[in-house]
Amino acid sequence: MENKDNIEIIGSGLKCDNPKCDWNDESIANSELDKWINAKCPKCNEVVLTFEDYERAMMLDIMVKVINEMTPEEIEQLSKHKKIDTDEDFRNHLKSSDFYKDAEGIDSIEKGDVSFYVSTHNEIKCTSIKNVDNNGK
Repeated sequence: MENKDNIEIIGSGLKCDNPKCDWNDESIANSELDKWINAKCPKCNEVVLTFEDYERAMMLDIMVKVINEMTPEEIEQLSKHKKIDTDEDFRNHLKSSDFYKDAEGIDSIEKGDVSFYVSTHNEIKCTSIKNVDNNGK
C-alpha cells in the first residue's frame, strides 16, 4: 500500500540543459518522458533528454515508490540511525550528502517538512530546498 505522506513528486517537466537556452515545459509528465529521449529542444535544437538522464528520472520514481511503501514505523526506524536534535544538525546532515550539499537554500533550512527540486541531468541531485508549512507551501 502506498503512503503518500512519506514523499510525493509534485511536479515534473523538462528543461533544456543548454545554459544559453531558456526552454522548459513543466506540462510534460514523468509518464511521457520516454517520448522525449534524444528529442531536440524546440528552441535551440540540442538534445533535451538523454537515455541516461531518462533512466535516472525513472530511478527517482522507483525510489519514491519504495519510500511510500514503507510504514510509519519503518520510516521512524530509519530516521533513528542519525541523531538530529537541532536545525544546525539537520543542515549539517543534509550537507554531508552529495545529493543535497550544493542545493540552493540549504544554509537556511530548518528541521521539519521540506520541499525540494531534483535534477536528473548527469546525476540525481537536489538543486533547491525549502521548508514548507503543513499546507505544503
